[in-house]
Amino acid sequence: MVVFVSDGENTADGADQASFEQLADLVDGGVVLGYGTADGARMPEADDLSEDEGYVYDFETNDDAISRIDEENLQRVADEMGIDYVHRTGPGGMAAIADGFEASYSLDGEGRTAQNDLTWVFGLVLLGLVLLELRTQWRALWTSHRVLAPRDGSGT
Repeated sequence: MVVFVSDGENTADGADQASFEQLADLVDGGVVLGYGTADGARMPEADDLSEDEGYVYDFETNDDAISRIDEENLQRVADEMGIDYVHRTGPGGMAAIADGFEASYSLDGEGRTAQNDLTWVFGLVLLGLVLLELRTQWRALWTSHRVLAPRDGSGT
C-alpha cells in the first residue's frame, strides 16, 4: 500500500527523476496525493504548518522558497506504480479515498479479496495445548503432595 504525498516538483540539480516503475509489482494499491498550485506558495518551516517559525528559505534566490505543483510529474509517478492520482486542495475528505482501498491478500499475485480470517483456529489449538500442560502440571503437583504427605497421622 503506497500513499505518496508531494507537490511533484523535482528540484534536484541536473539529475533526472528516478522511475517508480520498478515498484509496480510490489504495490497492491494506494494513491498519489498532489498538493499545491501552479502559482505556488511559501512553505512554513514549522511541522504544524504555523507561521511562527517563518518559512523555508531558498539560498539560491535569497528569498522564501516557493512550492509549485507539477501535476504531469505526479500523474507520471502514479502511472508508473499503477495507482490513482488525486489533486488535493486542503485537509480532510480522505474518507472517500480510503473507502476505495480493499483489504486483500495474495499468494500468487492475483490479489484476491480476503473472505475469512482463520487465525482464531490457531488460537484454539494453542488453548488446547495450554490446557494439556496445565493438566500435566496439576497431576504432578497432586502426586508429589500425596507421596510427601505423612502417613501415620503424627505429623512427622
